[in-house]
Amino acid sequence: MSMIRPKPAAKGRRLSIVADQAMTGLLPLVDGWADVMTVAGREISQRHLSKADVLLVRSITQVNQQLLLDGCVSFVGTATIGTDHIDLNLLENSGVGFAYAPGCNANAVVDYVMSVILSSRSIAELREQRIGVVGYGNVGRRLVACLLYFGLPCAVYDPLLDLAELDQLAGCHSVSDLQGILDCDIVSLHVPLTRTGDYATQHMLDLAALRRLRKNATLVNTSRGAVINNHDLIELLSERNDLVVALDVWEFEPQPLEQLVQLVRYATPHIAGYSSAGKVRGTQMVVSAMLKHYTGVNSCNFRLPEQVTLTALACVDIQNYPQLEAYAKRLTRIFPVEQETQSFKSDIMNAPADQIPDEFDRLRKHYQLREEFDYTALINTMVESPQ
Repeated sequence: MSMIRPKPAAKGRRLSIVADQAMTGLLPLVDGWADVMTVAGREISQRHLSKADVLLVRSITQVNQQLLLDGCVSFVGTATIGTDHIDLNLLENSGVGFAYAPGCNANAVVDYVMSVILSSRSIAELREQRIGVVGYGNVGRRLVACLLYFGLPCAVYDPLLDLAELDQLAGCHSVSDLQGILDCDIVSLHVPLTRTGDYATQHMLDLAALRRLRKNATLVNTSRGAVINNHDLIELLSERNDLVVALDVWEFEPQPLEQLVQLVRYATPHIAGYSSAGKVRGTQMVVSAMLKHYTGVNSCNFRLPEQVTLTALACVDIQNYPQLEAYAKRLTRIFPVEQETQSFKSDIMNAPADQIPDEFDRLRKHYQLREEFDYTALINTMVESPQ
């Protein structure tokens, strides 16, 4: 069984943190009570962690035995909704604290998906079509709530949850298998990347599944690249020109398949969740969990603050936009998916093949964080269309 052995902290010293330099809003939260070293996510290595108590990352850092061996890290946090880059068994077996940030960027991802949907269909068309949602977690719930708010019919598939409550809502129903979603006009994926178990999601959409997409369907993936077999998707798109595909995530990040970048209608560099509020929210969540972890340790020797002030996050209230047309107009300003696609494709396709990974990371690092709609208030009410 793989294990690491965190070293005990010296009495009375400040907490030592190594963090991905993309951890938005971290420094103001820890100022005065912790020492922070920021490093580019792909460059974090053993040498940075030799004296660190805490490692805070985002999705591009692989946290495993090789990274943590011989260090003294006793807490790992990732400001992301996914954990497939973390060896969770290693952390648990070694007694290392862990936290992630489920739902931190869910609003922004819904903005992305809705922008694709509204760009690929007219509002009149959408009224007559059905949108399939795979995964009913933080993002899936908000997306369904948004669709129902605007009176857009939808179906949901999540074999790990009891979705009976959805069947009581006007315009929405659950399906018992993936085919029930592939029959929809629009399919949006919101699942974690899992490689084992009865419902493993790696290559959930292989060539056989992809070929079951209906004519003129739209497929959106903002979850993890390997949920779709990217080589199979190239084969499918080479056969069919009727499909609209939007990819924000790529199986071989940070080196997406160039042919696939060319073939898909909408393409972006894993930035669907990149809103200002989403980034700061993720950082706040892991810092709060980190403090709870250390204050709960009986022999905690760190000088920790009595409280950390969390910044209020400003979002656009969806309920100020009861009409789909007005919402679509504002959403286009928040996230112009056509413009983002044109920029990404140009930058990736003009880069030498060996420089594409660096270009992909550069686009993510320097992406201008956007505002977001707040769909949270819709989740519990699941209101019907106000129109």
